[in-house]
Amino acid sequence: MRRIVVCIACIAGLGVLVGCGGSSGGGGGSSTSTTTAQKVSGPVNVSTWGGVWTDGEQRDFGTPFTQETGVKVNYQVAGTSPMAPALLQAQSGNVSLDVVDAENAEVLRARGLLATFPPDLMQTIQSTSRPGTYLPYVLNLGSTATVIACNPSVMKRCPTTPQQFWDVKDYPGPRAILNQPSNALYFALVADGVAPDRVFPMDLNRGIKKLQEIKPSVKVWPSSGSDQQQALIDKTVGAAIMWNGRAFVVKRDNIPNLQISWTDALTSRSDGLVVLKDAPHKDAAFAYIRWILEHPRNQAAWTQSLTYPTPTTQLEQLVPRSIWEALPASHQVVKQDDAWLAAHTADIQRVWQGLLAG
Repeated sequence: MRRIVVCIACIAGLGVLVGCGGSSGGGGGSSTSTTTAQKVSGPVNVSTWGGVWTDGEQRDFGTPFTQETGVKVNYQVAGTSPMAPALLQAQSGNVSLDVVDAENAEVLRARGLLATFPPDLMQTIQSTSRPGTYLPYVLNLGSTATVIACNPSVMKRCPTTPQQFWDVKDYPGPRAILNQPSNALYFALVADGVAPDRVFPMDLNRGIKKLQEIKPSVKVWPSSGSDQQQALIDKTVGAAIMWNGRAFVVKRDNIPNLQISWTDALTSRSDGLVVLKDAPHKDAAFAYIRWILEHPRNQAAWTQSLTYPTPTTQLEQLVPRSIWEALPASHQVVKQDDAWLAAHTADIQRVWQGLLAG
């Protein structure tokens, strides 16, 4: 899903696994938010993805939260990895971020960088959120899924499975594979015959070998969501392994006949909103998350604009049926082993850089 979604970025001296993606949303879903009564000081500094993702955050969460509480929310775009600035700040000992749209919270947790949600916030989470959308240190917001999208005006035959995506003879046309090693390796291994629920632990060498087979047909390896969209819009590629929400936006706004296949789609277990242990405005960060939880209509508005899920138990009732059916929550989606990925960062980084450089 965000999506649900882990990638590798080579950050100086770190080599860390990172990734990672409507109506106006003015109205809240509860009568009076408890955050209104809480006197917290801000601002809340959020590391985020940018593009339509952050536009929606500002519109549906940040602006109304500030109007109600007086606490400003600063969204700081990190593009290919919102976790990267948090890791660098932790290394330097100068943490200015409070909240991170984490693509794999296990990476940050393994380094002891995450705060645990306080008991009162956990009670709110448990009473307002669907089971499986939270852990004691992460609230799943925007869990992306990685899917196969295809423009039939560019490709005469559209692939709908990993095996077909790799079959460039029977399904000819230029491809894009998102620049997220774990996702790319997953699709490669499934294309090579590994059962989706048996991909983890990954056979990295086998996955890279399969990616090398298709590399001549991959015209672009987009890192950001906007780059994924543009490759399809510009007809640089006909088929893409990409985030479901970005594919939905392209279908809605640019290519109405875009085909989106959920066969063997992949999502994360632990992507979403986290609060850093050393956050300078921790109370305000928790208040920001609580505000989101207490406003299901704002969550639904954000979901409707991107087709990324939010945790509210009311989501299915608050969004159009077509939106609900476009969410990972309404499909059988494979969940990746985030802890395994976090523990094998260096190996994944090594083989991935070798693929791109070779």
